Parts: sequence; C-alpha cells; structure tokens
Amino acid sequence: SMVYGGKKIVGNNLRAELIADGVEPDLVREDIDKDWEFEDFEAGVEGLDGWQSLPVATACESDEQCVEEHGQATYCWGKSILADWERQVARAKKRNEEPPPKPVDQPRCRHYIPIIVSNHIVELYNGSLRRAHNFPKINPDSVVGMTFDLTFGASMVEISARDQLTEAKGVLVGFSDKAINLGMTMPVGYIRRLNVGYNDDKSKDIYHSAVLQIRSKDDVAAVAAAVKEMNLDVTDTGAEQAALLITIFMMVFGFVSIVIVGIAAVNIMHVFFMLIYERQKEIGIMRAIGASRGDIRRIVLGDPAMVGFMAGGVGVVLALGAGRAFDWVSATQIPDFPYKPHTYFEFHPVLLGASLLFAVGFCVMGAFLPAARAARTDPARVLTGQ
Repeated sequence: SMVYGGKKIVGNNLRAELIADGVEPDLVREDIDKDWEFEDFEAGVEGLDGWQSLPVATACESDEQCVEEHGQATYCWGKSILADWERQVARAKKRNEEPPPKPVDQPRCRHYIPIIVSNHIVELYNGSLRRAHNFPKINPDSVVGMTFDLTFGASMVEISARDQLTEAKGVLVGFSDKAINLGMTMPVGYIRRLNVGYNDDKSKDIYHSAVLQIRSKDDVAAVAAAVKEMNLDVTDTGAEQAALLITIFMMVFGFVSIVIVGIAAVNIMHVFFMLIYERQKEIGIMRAIGASRGDIRRIVLGDPAMVGFMAGGVGVVLALGAGRAFDWVSATQIPDFPYKPHTYFEFHPVLLGASLLFAVGFCVMGAFLPAARAARTDPARVLTGQ
C-alpha cells in the first residue's frame, strides 16, 4: 500500500510505502484529539466497496458539500479518481487510442479513515530527520487533522503490488504509545476488511500482536514473565531498562543525600552543645523562676526547627531556580534529540513539602541530645558556679 501527503509539513507531498496496523478504538480513546473520532465508520459492511451502501455515501460534487451534510470527518470520494480518468481520456484522444473505461460512476461522500501514529515517530522526526533534510519542527497539536491519500494494493516493490487498487483518504486524529512505532495505526475493523479483500477470510481472525491492560504497575514483571512462558515475545521499547536505571540512580543519590544530612545533624549537635554551654546561666535562671524541663526542651528545639525550616525553604527555592535555569539552557543551547524532554525535573508539591520536613527533622534530631542535657540543668549548681 502507498501513502501520499505531507505538504502541510514539508511543503511538498511525498509518496511512501504504507505500513499499517489496527487497534481496538477503546484502547486509545484517551489519546484522540477532542475534535475528532477514532472509530470504524464502515463497521458491518462486506468487501472493499461495501461502504457505498452506508447512509453517508450520498452523491457529491465537492468536499465542502460532504462536510456540510455529514461533518468534518467526511470528503468527496471519487472526485480525484475521475479527474485522473479525464486526463487519461484527453491523452488517449490526442494519440488516437481507445480511452480507458470510466472507473467511478458517481463521486460519493465517505468518512476519512482515522489514523493515529506513535509518539516515537514524532521524536525521530524532530530529533534527526528534520535536521538532515532541513524540514520544519513538528508541533503534534498543529498536524492533527492533516489528511493523506491512501492507495491499498499499490507498492513500489513489484512482488507486493496487487492488480486491484482501492483508493481512500485518511486523517491524523492523534498520537498514542499504543500505535505501531513506524507506520500508521487505524481502527482494527479497516485492517480486517483489507486483509480479507487482499488475502482470504481466515486473515480477519489472525492477530500478530495484543495489548494487555494491567491493573497495577506492580504486576508488570509477573505478567511479562507469564507472556514469555507462553512462547510469546514482549515488545521491548527500552522504557523498562530506562526506568530501572533511573530508579538505581535515585536510590544511590538518595543514600548519598541521607549520609550528607546525617553528618550535618552531627555537626548541628556539636554546635548546640556549645551554645548550651555558653547559655547555661540563662537556662539556670529560667529554671529558677519556674520554667519546667519541658519548657527548656521546647525552647532549645525551637531554634533548630526554625533554622531547618528557613534553610530548607532557601534550598527549595535554589533547587527550583537551578532546575528552571537548566531547562532553559537545554531548550535554547542544546540541539534537539529524540525524546528530548521539556523539563528534566519534576517538583511535585508532596516532594517539596517532604524536603522542608526533612530539613526540619534532621535539625531537630541533631539538637535533641543538647536539648535533653539543657532540660536536666540544675539551676542551683549553675547559679552558684559549681
């Protein structure tokens, strides 16, 4: 099969071999643009031309007429086929040859075949292909609604070409990770009819892949192992290895940060031991005038708690600023590459709050022993200088 289009992106229409696959519409419902539908609009018909019996297949003269009568997801099928036939007839007359038979009696309205593509294609195009050919960068939202001419049965490879050709048009309605990595993905009903039309009835019941929906990410490893035990292959996108690598790095850096903060807590403890030694007379006076041990403990622990909160807040602000600065440098100074992220950092509100509690907690932990020692101060011994 062949696909023809792309003028909206590169300035000229390109022709290429069409690699297509099907997927159940319910699996990708959330990935479809809100202005379009991903449905098998020709469900229930038989044969490659069975769609002409559908209510939408009314006679037409232009795409605008179909859009007005049936909505934006329709076009006037057969108009371009008749235009090509008229040119062939004109050439035949000039050569005094017999004109070819008329391929289409009457153009009819037809639904575009809804198409989704993988985000992998967008990343490859924006990261490598566009720079090699000086093409513009793709914004996925801007190309939704782009149409293609599809010719099923045609091929640049002679052994793959078929005598029967079927013309249709497709429209890009979204991007999904459930689409095939290289090629176009359409509702599986279209693929079944094409397989039957160009092969045999058994083809409609043959599947070469399946999408499994798992309730919890914790079950992924077990399900993958079960699939392999059935002598089936699990599609490897590299995401599992990347996630494992990121997890290892996070564990290593998390352990290092705990060690660093633990050392800081020991230093805080030493500092507060010194501060309490210098303030022992002040603490003795407070004990003499009625302050309880709990009061002294709260006073001593209040200082490190405040210091930890303020220092943690400064650290959070610096982290946010440094992250934004790095993202800006990446966006403006580093060339595009496949899967280049918009941001390298995820500052979840829960994480920011935990950072503040982490700072306060370790400061209070470091000052706990000095606070306990201060609470046990004997005011009589301190005030008499003993």
